[in-house]
Amino acid sequence: MKYDDITLIKYVNNELEVHLVKELENEINNDEELKKRVKVFKFMTYEKLRHANQIIDLIDNNKVTLNQRILLIIHNVKAKYKALTAFISSIIAVLIWFSLPPLMVTRSVDFLESSSIWSSTLKLILSYKGFFWS
Repeated sequence: MKYDDITLIKYVNNELEVHLVKELENEINNDEELKKRVKVFKFMTYEKLRHANQIIDLIDNNKVTLNQRILLIIHNVKAKYKALTAFISSIIAVLIWFSLPPLMVTRSVDFLESSSIWSSTLKLILSYKGFFWS
């Protein structure tokens, strides 16, 4: 018996009557062409097509907000220049470390006197990080 596409779609979606299901299953076991047609309809079930359309809509209508773009740029910069930033920071820390004792010895920079907010802030930061001795 020749089955139309609507009957095969109903079979795949389990919407066919019981007696037709048994008859169609017997035909599918005997006919390779019918088996291939049913396989195509199983692949194209409503749920799969609906999910595929939802995914396509998400891809087509993807709008990135400004906040998401800024976070993405920051993440990319951090990942790209992490080693370079660490290297430059290390050089700056070493330069500060070796330049502070001569400045303190000659008293060109007086960290002990809290006359300005900058000197007290710098003293606090350096004592916290271990660069300054009391």
